[in-house]
Amino acid sequence: MALGFLPDKVEESMSIYLGSVKRPEISDVRLVYDSDSICVIQCVASSADASGNNMSQPMRYVFARDSFMSMAKGSDVYVHAAVGAKYLDDDGIKEFRQKMDDKSRNLYVTYLSMCDPIKQ
Repeated sequence: MALGFLPDKVEESMSIYLGSVKRPEISDVRLVYDSDSICVIQCVASSADASGNNMSQPMRYVFARDSFMSMAKGSDVYVHAAVGAKYLDDDGIKEFRQKMDDKSRNLYVTYLSMCDPIKQ
């Protein structure tokens, strides 16, 4: 999926998830999975809450084409989400990719269900 990384959408989504008052700093960015319908990026998001407490959390950003909504609307509908998740090492990423490529596609549907439409 030609994502182009969408840094503004990633930061916006991470900020909402963390409940932070300013844009989070994104570090340790790694591509976990990429196909023609979904892209999963992992990173560490760091920010501060309203009380000034520092927050840092491993997260995944999901960007996907919702095929069900796209069919219903008659044009492409894209969705995204930021979710807290364990930071995966190289072996974890390989295992994640194998699960995503599995014919059952349960993991894809699970991630898609967490997403919200991207406002245009």
